[in-house]
Amino acid sequence: MVGPAITFASTGNVSQAGLAYFTNRAVKEETGMSTTEYVSTFLEEKTKKTKKNEKIYEELMILVQTNFEQTRKKLLLQNQSKITN
Repeated sequence: MVGPAITFASTGNVSQAGLAYFTNRAVKEETGMSTTEYVSTFLEEKTKKTKKNEKIYEELMILVQTNFEQTRKKLLLQNQSKITN
């Protein structure tokens, strides 16, 4: 209720204040949280997913690099054995 009152006081626009009020109310009914709580929760979850994806990416890069190095060593050994034979 404070948000829409501030909106009305600052803009003087009743329809904008009403829209803010009904939007906040709809979010509260749908999620059980205020708009601010909902946005905070959403951003926290997104941050957690981003960190998880970064960790997966790092692990994948290590795996690819390790496999690349092992394959390179095998190819070098094969080439050396062909040269000596």
